Amino acid sequence: MENIGFSLMTSDLLDNILSRLPAKSFASAAAVRKDWNSACSRILSRPKLSSAISFNPVPLDALQELFEKVMSEPIRPHFVMASVGLGSEFDDILQFMVKKFGSRTPIIVVCAKGILGRDARTQEFREVVWTENTDEEITVNTGTELTVGFVPGLKVDVIPLLRRSEAEPPNCSMPMVYKFVRDIKNFTSPVSDRTMSTETIIVGEERCQYVYRSNATSNVEQSTDAVALVFARDRSNKAHGIGNIEFHFAASNGSTAIGPKFKVVYRTEKEDYYVTELAARREGEQEILGAQQKLEVTDDYKIENNFFPLSFHIAVTRPQNYSVGSNRRRQTTLQFHEVEEKDFESFFPFFFCEELQEYLQVGGVGIKNGDSFQFYVPDPRIASSSREDGSSALRALKLEWDSTVANVCGKMEPFGGFVFGNMSRVRPFFGQHNIESSPLLDNFPGIPVAGIFGNGDIGRGNISLNANERDPYSTVYVLMSYTPRQP
Repeated sequence: MENIGFSLMTSDLLDNILSRLPAKSFASAAAVRKDWNSACSRILSRPKLSSAISFNPVPLDALQELFEKVMSEPIRPHFVMASVGLGSEFDDILQFMVKKFGSRTPIIVVCAKGILGRDARTQEFREVVWTENTDEEITVNTGTELTVGFVPGLKVDVIPLLRRSEAEPPNCSMPMVYKFVRDIKNFTSPVSDRTMSTETIIVGEERCQYVYRSNATSNVEQSTDAVALVFARDRSNKAHGIGNIEFHFAASNGSTAIGPKFKVVYRTEKEDYYVTELAARREGEQEILGAQQKLEVTDDYKIENNFFPLSFHIAVTRPQNYSVGSNRRRQTTLQFHEVEEKDFESFFPFFFCEELQEYLQVGGVGIKNGDSFQFYVPDPRIASSSREDGSSALRALKLEWDSTVANVCGKMEPFGGFVFGNMSRVRPFFGQHNIESSPLLDNFPGIPVAGIFGNGDIGRGNISLNANERDPYSTVYVLMSYTPRQP
């Protein structure tokens, strides 16, 4: 017999009760009655991000604590990300998450150098970079972050950068980058040969270890190269009332160019060590310079801060063709290569005594004869001003939203953000914590913000918001917004 008390309950009261349930109970309630299911659909009609961090020294205990926190309110997991310290048992962590969130939920576990977010116990927002220093409040590898996202109207999956089989001929066990990009294009666009739109937001950590679970895999998979958590509009979803989710990009650089520009006249790649030795001359001159000569031309740069052991880089200017529909365009990008330690020690001859070296040795491959490059050094003034520029861009976005009168498509509003920070620049540049997240926290204090610190970040965004190019000491930000669609 139908419960008369429930049948007489007003929709407002029912919504109030259901909205207080934890996610698991909320999901069960949606299956009880049709009117309950309708109420649950109303409550979860907008996207949601739930995130927390824990400093429990036992990773699985920390994950259990975080699971209870992020699932304490109604949410349907469309994707899950966890960040842990080096030495954690990746497989055990991923299996725990698969058991908790289901085998069809895209999951990524990242080995990070630090985490940022709100403490599950104290609700305090914290940024923590893990170090070996025993005097630090947080020691190395202590801390776990868990983030769950609900993004109706989008499809989400994990796409890995795979390697060729080791059984194939030599030099074939390299990352299959072109297949990686093609797989992402195929997922995001119904036209398989279409290039990525210039509006596509790309952010992430440059050098991490991962384990993941995607919709396409039935087993736990590992990748030491890269995995992409990809978001795309779900064109097959015809549900009414679903609004529009957008991603917004901002960045803070941390390096500055010094000295003249050079042109590569000879280079040799050492693929086994993933380094390149090169000889170069100043642009407009004929003399080929040795490594120390190339580095000494930057002596006019005054050391106002102790940057060691921060690294120095060269930035190679690289023209690049890309297509937007049927139009082909050309732009110039910078490709950064770290100067190998034995060379940047001779950068300052008054600190180190080294013999003249014939070649400059840098990390990475792909440099070509004729390429132009310039030296870049870390600069806290650039980082500070650039971070403020990023914050200003986000502030302008907020003011635009606040001043917009809701139209038939509703009013745009933020619901979450991500920060990918550089672990090397926090203390040398700023000397304090909880500053890298300030562009998001200061402008949008009520939204969940999650992120990690790593050895380097990847960032490409809408140039109308921020046109800065990523450099070796940058931090990138992603803001997620939602515009509800009114009936």
